[in-house]
Amino acid sequence: QDNATHDDDDDDDDENATQLFFKGLSFKTTEDGLRSYASALAGVGSGSVVSVTIPRASDGKSKGYGFVDFSTPSARRAAQRAAPNNALDGCVPEATVSESRQDAAASATEASAKAGNKKILVKNLPFEASREDLYRVFSSVGRVAKATIPKKFDGTSRGFGFVAYEAAADAREAMKRLGRTHLYGRRMVLE
Repeated sequence: QDNATHDDDDDDDDENATQLFFKGLSFKTTEDGLRSYASALAGVGSGSVVSVTIPRASDGKSKGYGFVDFSTPSARRAAQRAAPNNALDGCVPEATVSESRQDAAASATEASAKAGNKKILVKNLPFEASREDLYRVFSSVGRVAKATIPKKFDGTSRGFGFVAYEAAADAREAMKRLGRTHLYGRRMVLE
């Protein structure tokens, strides 16, 4: 997902996509400001922008990126082509076609399967979960070589862990079979 370079042809990778990911936004950019900017880039009026989201940290500050949903793929393409030549709040954000979370997770799973990866990152892990819990859940699929849960300085869980299988095929199978598994009431996210 981290592409170091973007060719001009990249905007046609998914010609039906309607969402753009804007990175490199000024921390003072508001959703209204991004909406006006995206509408102007699309060049077809404010009706071309369906929704705008700028994720914020717990303190309310912008994370420096945002998502814009356009009404049509042609509006998205026009905005994406115009973005490199137009500043917003003193910054020139990079606009790329946004992958849905499901597509991004599927791409990551596919890439790790091709690489023969035996290790799985387990996110959204309940704080009360132990290494033994990971062994118990993940050994239902295959032989677990190692399970770890990183801890904070005070000894409490950081909310994620790693499971390494002895065989890459077992790791792939676990990604398929355990992707929607709950542990202590929380759905684990596997990557």
